[in-house]
Amino acid sequence: MGASLEQYGYNKRLQHETVQEEEEGTAAGKVSIEALCTIYGGSIVLRRWLAAIIDFIIMILFVSFWDAILKVFFQIHTINLSLLDITTYILFIFFYYSLLEGLTGYTIGKFFLGIRVVDEQGDAPGLVKALIRSSTRLLECNPFLAGGLPAGLIIIFTRRKQRLGDLAAKTYVVRITDLAADKQGNIAVLKPVFLLVVLFGLVGGFFGVLGSNDFIHIRSADVEEAVIEEAALEDYDVVPSDNEFISEDKRFKIIAPYDWMKDPASEGESNFTLVDPQNNMIRILYRNLQPDEWRDGLLDEYKEAFLEDLETYADVKGADKPFGKTIDGYKALQFTVLAEVDGYDYRYIATFMQTESAVYQIVTASFVDQFEQVENVLLNMIDSFREKT
Repeated sequence: MGASLEQYGYNKRLQHETVQEEEEGTAAGKVSIEALCTIYGGSIVLRRWLAAIIDFIIMILFVSFWDAILKVFFQIHTINLSLLDITTYILFIFFYYSLLEGLTGYTIGKFFLGIRVVDEQGDAPGLVKALIRSSTRLLECNPFLAGGLPAGLIIIFTRRKQRLGDLAAKTYVVRITDLAADKQGNIAVLKPVFLLVVLFGLVGGFFGVLGSNDFIHIRSADVEEAVIEEAALEDYDVVPSDNEFISEDKRFKIIAPYDWMKDPASEGESNFTLVDPQNNMIRILYRNLQPDEWRDGLLDEYKEAFLEDLETYADVKGADKPFGKTIDGYKALQFTVLAEVDGYDYRYIATFMQTESAVYQIVTASFVDQFEQVENVLLNMIDSFREKT
């Protein structure tokens, strides 16, 4: 009985509205849409509110994904990132609603809740009306402003269930089932498209939320590492942590800073090379000695052979006078060389050491403009050489 009375009231109000609009000379299409809206009750408000929640969740997923992209690829500072998040969210709202509602009459939330934004003729409102409709959204439908309560109250108390944006744009929100088939839009195409968008949003949002903390930690680690590197460049003697590197044949070892690593392409049984992120390099070669090869002046011979070899591929601009020193208890000869290779100036530290079983050649190479910053650490690495017996 209650349902019959409600249907009777629906019919009577629709008939009254239709007669009233026809008397004013209005087109039948407009009469139908406006009449429909006048008889809607609280259910249309609930549908619009649920649709807004769905749309809000989708936007949060996409914004979180974009947030993660900004952190990992652009390394935006946290404060700037917050400003970008807010700007991105506002722009996303503006274009999401304007484009979808203007061209299709739907948002993803509205589509799955069975409601559509239309103009007086029951068609999609178009971009201009959609832009006008969206211009008041942040004020009326802001989820952070009482959960969109202002829009809900305005819809309830307006005759055709319109919020301020609808009133300004002359748009209406109606149930799809109340529209003729040719006024419902291309549902067969929109459904799979919207489902794909939702799937992409879920996947992107998942990785965005899941990876956000990792990206923050990575960025924090990068900042910390940059601070350490800056301090190290100011005083390169102070090394955060050292690593021990052993030759492939277990013949010798040296100690190098934490950011140095072996260069596999240059490693073999009789040599290895270490490099750091600034392309500084240390290379160690050795040659086993037979008892009859021991003689005075052997290290000078190796020094001359090194310079001759260097001149085959570099423009040697000068070499300092060699001086003697002790490494691992053995006599060594050390000097620096300035040379140009492929248009770049390099400073080399060449060290030759004779042990009981071999002659070692330890050579470092650095760009001239950063040599002073790394000279001490290079010398420390050379002095850390130990032959394993």
